[in-house]
Amino acid sequence: MEAQLAGKNTVHNSNNNVEESLAELICFGSKDVFEGTVFGQNLHISTLGLHIRQQLCRLLDPLDPMGRDWCLLAVLLGLSEKLPHFDPGSEPTLQMSCTERIFHEWGKSPTSTVGILLNKLQALGRQDTVDVLLQHTPLYRTALYEDDRNTDDLGGASNGSGNSSSNLSR
Repeated sequence: MEAQLAGKNTVHNSNNNVEESLAELICFGSKDVFEGTVFGQNLHISTLGLHIRQQLCRLLDPLDPMGRDWCLLAVLLGLSEKLPHFDPGSEPTLQMSCTERIFHEWGKSPTSTVGILLNKLQALGRQDTVDVLLQHTPLYRTALYEDDRNTDDLGGASNGSGNSSSNLSR
């Protein structure tokens, strides 16, 4: 992930002292797999699991004496005008974390990526949260490949090959 954030396409393999491309390491050299791969820094924040989000909320929700908490993160993410809605005092009956509210609102944009969040947390000086993301965010996700010959316009099987679960149980 650090190589991705640094814009590097290669990483150093200390076992054999060779530079290896991320495409070779992750996609085994397959151009098709590479084209269907979304690398960790480009993943939308909605792909972050519940455990990661809870850890980030646990770290960012408490007020920080230097202001390096959920409030400044919201400002860095461009959500200044919505700060009153994130403050727990505005809706005491809603028990959602301030940080989770920020993630929910910011995540509405398709450009809200893990890489941007990492950069903002680094700018905030919160290495603890950066470490959580680097340790627990997937390095990549691959898109499912569908063979156009076996699907109709709605994405369902149309070749009648008899491979459905109802046909397999007969």
